[in-house]
Amino acid sequence: MPYIGKSPGKLGVRQRYYYTATGSETSKSGTDDNGLTLKFEDGEYVDVYLNGSLLVAGSDYNTATANTISGLAALAANDILEVVVYDIFSLAKVNTEAQRTKYYKTASGGETSIAGTDDNGATITFSAGAQIDVRLNGVSLKQGDDYNTTVANTVGGLAALTAGQLVEIVVYEKFVLADMVKKSGDTMTGALTATAFYGDGSSLTGINTDLVSDTTPQLGGNLDAQNNSISSVNDLFLSASGYTDWKLTNYNGGFYINNSVDRIIVDSAGRVTMPYQPLFSGTHTGSINVTSAVLNSSNCFDQIDYNVGNHFNASNGRYTAPVAGYYDCTFHAADPSTSGKDINVRIRKNGSSNTGPLVEAYNQAGLGSTNVFVRCIIQCSAGDYIDFEASRLQVGGGIQHKRFIIHLIG
Repeated sequence: MPYIGKSPGKLGVRQRYYYTATGSETSKSGTDDNGLTLKFEDGEYVDVYLNGSLLVAGSDYNTATANTISGLAALAANDILEVVVYDIFSLAKVNTEAQRTKYYKTASGGETSIAGTDDNGATITFSAGAQIDVRLNGVSLKQGDDYNTTVANTVGGLAALTAGQLVEIVVYEKFVLADMVKKSGDTMTGALTATAFYGDGSSLTGINTDLVSDTTPQLGGNLDAQNNSISSVNDLFLSASGYTDWKLTNYNGGFYINNSVDRIIVDSAGRVTMPYQPLFSGTHTGSINVTSAVLNSSNCFDQIDYNVGNHFNASNGRYTAPVAGYYDCTFHAADPSTSGKDINVRIRKNGSSNTGPLVEAYNQAGLGSTNVFVRCIIQCSAGDYIDFEASRLQVGGGIQHKRFIIHLIG
């Protein structure tokens, strides 16, 4: 099995450097006693010991200068400075994501446990039962005997500390690599959950795997990694709150979205059809003579041509908006009688002509033939309703003489 980075089978993941002081040095860099050149990428992954005692980062030394241990108290001749550098391993993670975290806490005296924030204001964090390292004044303590992690984020079971003692806590992040796939010629099976795909400009082809949270979410066809587009979709299942198994499917060079039945269709010519777009269209086949009433099945609407979604209630004459949006409303009445007819009809929102636009079709009797047409756009919230109120509607028979339409346009 090939590995990215250093192979744990042959090369170590840390390197030690030893420097023997000649006297008065406050920093160390370059080659050590064994001819090794000190090098590190991140000071977070460096430990420094002076004559076997662990120094405190930031207080006893710093790594502000690349590949240099600085800020030391002047060394005495023959002091031994040991520097331990840990190799950084990352895969699909940013390199700055720490694999371990250090906390320093200076005792005020009498403590038998350490928790909360450390001397640097960092919150001590680890899970209950975590395997961590704890040092007291640079000396390693034994977990289970000298301390415990029974309670999350707390080092307990300590012998009572004295004022000024320094407790160092090292928490290691658990890194799990469940499987590895070779750069080429390897096959991955099973489900893949991801928030995004990134490519090198070529297409990711033949994908048929889980992409989103659903019972059977799949993506088949080609994913264009360069243009962030889907170029030959067979089935893409989508899932959102309140909706399941919505599927984007190839449709004669275009695509359609459905949930057991077709909801939106875009054909290869770019024509969009929405067969379930809310729509009402109704009429009355005979003559109408209504005074001061909301039009409903008792005085009108003996023929309903379309009621897509069943949002129109003929018994009370109300069309209830299923979703917030703009609704196209039309009223048309005509009578070829030379004597003319009375027509005075309002399109209302929520039972009031003062709520939203006041839309009124009016024609006075005695003015000859009657032909009234009114069309308006009414903005509704979900649950608002629209109806037609007639203070006078006198029209002869024939379905061609009157028409009432409400349609969601967006």
